[in-house]
Amino acid sequence: MTPLMYAVKDNRTSLLDKMIDLGSDVSARNNDNYNVLHIAGMYSREDVVKLLLGKRGVDPFSTGGSRQQTAVHLVASRQTGTATAILRALLAAAGKDIRLKPDGRGKIPLLLAVEAGNQSMCRELLSSQTADQLKSASANGDTALHLAARRRDIDMVRILVDYGTSVDLQNGEGQTALHIAAAEGDEILVKYFYGVRASASITDNQDRTPMHLAAEYGHANIIELLVDKFKASIFERTKDGSTLMHIASLNGHADCAMMLFKKGVYLHMPNKDGARSIHTAAKYGHIGIINTLLQKGEKVDVTTNENYTALHIAVEAGKPLVVETLLGYGADVHIQGGKLRETALHIAARVKDGDKCALMLLKSGAGPNITTDDGQTPVHVAAKYGNLHTLLLLLDDGGDPQFKNKNAETPLHLACRGCRPDVVRHLINYIKQNKGNEVAAQYVNEVNDNNESALHYACAVTKEEVDVPLADKEVVRLLLENGADVNLLSKHAHETCFHYVAVSGNNDVLMAMISHMSNTDMQKALNKQSAIGWTPLSIASHKGHTEFVNNLLTNHARVDVFDTEGRSALHLAAEKGFLKVCDLLLTHKAFINSKSRVGRTALHLAAMNGYTHLVKFLIKDHNAVIDILTLRKQTPLHLAAGAGQIEVCKLLLELGANIDATDDMGQKPIHAAAQNNFSEVTQLFLQQHPSLVMATTKDGNTCAHIAAAQGSVTVIEELMKFDRQGVITARNKLTDATPLQIAAEGGHSEVVKALVRAGASCTDENKSGFTAVHLAAKNGHGQVLEVLRSTNTLRIVSKKLGVTALHIAAYFGQADTVRELLTHIPGTVKSEPPSGASLVPTLGNESGMTSLHLASFSGNENVVRLLLNSAGVQVDAASHENGYNPLHLACFGGHTTVVGLLLSRSAELLESHDKHGRRGLHIAATHGHYQMVEVLLGQGAEINATDKNGWTPLHYASRAGCFDVVKLLTESGASPKSETNLGAAPIWFAASEGHNDVLEYLLTKEHDTHTLMEDRRFVYNLMVCSKNHNNRPMEEFVLVSPAPVDTAAKLSNILIVLSNKEKERAKDLIAAGKHCEYMATELLALAAGSESAGRILTATDRRNVEFLDVLIENEQKEVIAHTVVQRYLQVKKW
Repeated sequence: MTPLMYAVKDNRTSLLDKMIDLGSDVSARNNDNYNVLHIAGMYSREDVVKLLLGKRGVDPFSTGGSRQQTAVHLVASRQTGTATAILRALLAAAGKDIRLKPDGRGKIPLLLAVEAGNQSMCRELLSSQTADQLKSASANGDTALHLAARRRDIDMVRILVDYGTSVDLQNGEGQTALHIAAAEGDEILVKYFYGVRASASITDNQDRTPMHLAAEYGHANIIELLVDKFKASIFERTKDGSTLMHIASLNGHADCAMMLFKKGVYLHMPNKDGARSIHTAAKYGHIGIINTLLQKGEKVDVTTNENYTALHIAVEAGKPLVVETLLGYGADVHIQGGKLRETALHIAARVKDGDKCALMLLKSGAGPNITTDDGQTPVHVAAKYGNLHTLLLLLDDGGDPQFKNKNAETPLHLACRGCRPDVVRHLINYIKQNKGNEVAAQYVNEVNDNNESALHYACAVTKEEVDVPLADKEVVRLLLENGADVNLLSKHAHETCFHYVAVSGNNDVLMAMISHMSNTDMQKALNKQSAIGWTPLSIASHKGHTEFVNNLLTNHARVDVFDTEGRSALHLAAEKGFLKVCDLLLTHKAFINSKSRVGRTALHLAAMNGYTHLVKFLIKDHNAVIDILTLRKQTPLHLAAGAGQIEVCKLLLELGANIDATDDMGQKPIHAAAQNNFSEVTQLFLQQHPSLVMATTKDGNTCAHIAAAQGSVTVIEELMKFDRQGVITARNKLTDATPLQIAAEGGHSEVVKALVRAGASCTDENKSGFTAVHLAAKNGHGQVLEVLRSTNTLRIVSKKLGVTALHIAAYFGQADTVRELLTHIPGTVKSEPPSGASLVPTLGNESGMTSLHLASFSGNENVVRLLLNSAGVQVDAASHENGYNPLHLACFGGHTTVVGLLLSRSAELLESHDKHGRRGLHIAATHGHYQMVEVLLGQGAEINATDKNGWTPLHYASRAGCFDVVKLLTESGASPKSETNLGAAPIWFAASEGHNDVLEYLLTKEHDTHTLMEDRRFVYNLMVCSKNHNNRPMEEFVLVSPAPVDTAAKLSNILIVLSNKEKERAKDLIAAGKHCEYMATELLALAAGSESAGRILTATDRRNVEFLDVLIENEQKEVIAHTVVQRYLQVKKW
């Protein structure tokens, strides 16, 4: 405080005037950050304030104090009547706007005046800017009216209402002044608000009306007033669905509950959780409410949505008096609720101090062995949560400690896992006392579904889970002293309790177990391997339990045991970077360079995972081989580089690691770094050996190729710093691809941009003829094409393939890319003759194709539609070599939708033909596209149209062996007798190509048997088909002919004659001939049975030769020798 401040505080007007004139600083601040005007506002008279306001340098807007208040705020907080005059002076000096200036807590002077209860002050402040002040709120949203209501100041409320404040203004909690008055139980204020028509139906942020708050605080008179005067609804509910009855029950207001019941509030109305008022009252222990509700007809066993009764809830909340009351009203103790369907006794078993409730429940008939859905009895639950008193009550009442839950766990298992020594002791003693020591030993070794004993569970307890010091050790001691078997193996992992304790790293438990074992047993137990080959030492090393590892090693655990992957404890410790564990293992003779099955050493694993300190330790302190190789010939430097461990890489290089070492794929460490986008590691290697930029792998890639494939801009840029020209021109030795092409193919636009900026050629082609533009178009990488657009290479034609990027995009179905490229390349551009391999091998060296041709061939409907709508594109444009139009190419692939689109543009395409005279139907039939043939026929395609060689679609389908198409064409009217220019019918081609199903089908259709027999090539092919199908085609050919016996005889001779010319198949031809002769014999015998032999033997063929002469002519000795023929000849002779 300055002297001037003291003078102001003491109202010494004359003195302070002189002091100011003599130069006292009016802006000085005291320790509380107040100046003289602030002090005057708090303590002085009107004349002092006016004097100060007239002095130079005094600012009424300056703030001070911890709340950052002006002098107006400070005056407004004063309760004296004289303060109003001071306020008036300050307002005159500062102007009206100071009324709305908030202090550090967000309060304007009016709010402070209301809190002080200074009515004259409030009137003065409200004389100007009234509406804005009345709406202004504090940090929690309270307006002046709310504050007045909290103070229960009816006079202040009247003043504020008289000045026009809205009685229904809501604060930050959504509450009106009526809410506050109702909560306070201020009947006078509530009646006043009724007089000014305040709304009783407005809800706060929790959906509570003033009625709810009155019920919450037990103001029955207010509830009655709200109902009678305001006509407020008694059925309003909060956000969680609670009714007024819930709220009254929650807070134990029995008189309110009774009054609400009289007013008609529903007794059985649940909230969102399904809880009724009885549940709420039970939770909070309001016995009076419960009695009232039950007397008014509420059901004692009514349940919530989760099937919990009031009894469940009372037990959970630890309310024994409520439990007693409910039991007195006949509550059912066996009802199961919750997700696990637990009884009230289960809940009593798990809650703290639940023994009182448990005793009452047991005396009321609750079953100690009833199970939840997971098979837990109350005994299990009490054991798990360590509630010993409850457990003893359960055991005394017949609870079964040997009962197993659905996981086959006994209560002992759960007690051990929860580290409850007192429970463990009582459970074991109970079994001993009731069933003897032998059963107790069996009980201790009972296993669950995974074959885990209670000892397994005890060993899984970590030190962090132990609440009572040494409780874990005591549990294990109890188990071991009562016969626990340390050698029991779990079902799947085949782990003993020593493996489990190695996971938890609990030294006390380990030492307790070891102390109960002989040296021989201990050696076996400590070196026992699990299903994956891990010993307790392996596990402890992997977990980094240093002290635990030391204890194992001290007790002769072996360091040379390897798991199924060939890893020792040293590998597992190094993989996690546990240097101290590694040191212990190496001190106990672990082999530093031992390899896993994939050839990795501890050094490889430490390097790969970035443990620099461990890498240095292994190499310098234990002479680990620095360039030791895995099975893939990778050094530790390879693995460190591939994992981006730059510090390890630096260290290895400093210690002499070989930077040029190559693995089985020819990769050096720099390639591994580039592969995984580690530019800093790449830079490190290049600084050591700049020539590594051009080093290649076995598959021909340089670092630039690898980085481009991975989309690594930073690696590419790093490589170009050392050899820009080499990077942009590098070619893969196998595919001839450049980094730019690889980046474009992968869609890595930023890499493409960097390479193009560096001068990479966009016109270079790879071995297949693709440039970067073509590759980007093939894979639909629009962003890459956008970058390449600036190089003016979008229209480039591949020299090898003869196509543009538009052709490529159309062929591969990249609709968006086609749309973009059409703005740069006309859709009418045709392909040029390829100089290398064709883009479409099926079409060979075809040229003159537009992008529509290729899109139609691939069947890309969206691209076809896009191109058809493109300017100048002709649907009937023909290619150069074969004259294919888009329809022909669509028929190649059987793309019916595309054909439909093309025909919708030009129906004339249906009859269009290529340079060989083939129409779309010919091509579709050739490739066996059933649906396409069906569509074309439906569109009116000529079914028997011939090409330049006289072939119909049926000829093509028969040659291709497309049975379904052959059948469709034949049934649709195709002529099976139509012949090519060389006189071949469809059946001829079916036999020629060995399509037996087509051949047999066409044999049933119209054909010229005699003409076919005269064609020696057909007969030969028929024999080949028959040979492969048990002579069935040949038999069918004979039997469907007009004169089967005649056909068989002649065919037999033809086959025998052919055997003289076709030496390679002579044996098969003779056999076929003999079979036909046998058929002729049998057919003649059958025919003679129904007709006389004479009629058959004298019948003439097409040449007017009798059948007997035919037999003689064709040398059918077996037929002639038949009894029927001989008998006829005898008769004729006589």
